[in-house]
Amino acid sequence: MTNELPEDCAGCGESLVYFVQGTRYSKATSVEIRGVYDGGLFHAHTVESGGCGFAWHRWSPDVLRERPLFLKAQPFINRWNRRYYELDPYRAEGLGHPKPV
Repeated sequence: MTNELPEDCAGCGESLVYFVQGTRYSKATSVEIRGVYDGGLFHAHTVESGGCGFAWHRWSPDVLRERPLFLKAQPFINRWNRRYYELDPYRAEGLGHPKPV
């Protein structure tokens, strides 16, 4: 698990890091789902922040202690990405995102 937000968007590849007066910030959002995990369950590059709208995993399926959170996050990521795709399918496909299942 990484406590920091990612450097690049898993959806569009844009750099998410920016600095203001020497302080590092991220354009990624860590999404919390109440009742599922107390903290960020997955990451998203929200449209509201000028991002592509895509969501991706925070947890690794290969790390045994992270696998349960990876599995819990998957249905929420699928729902997020379906909604994002349906809002503007041409934009999503232009960024290389196929229609989510």
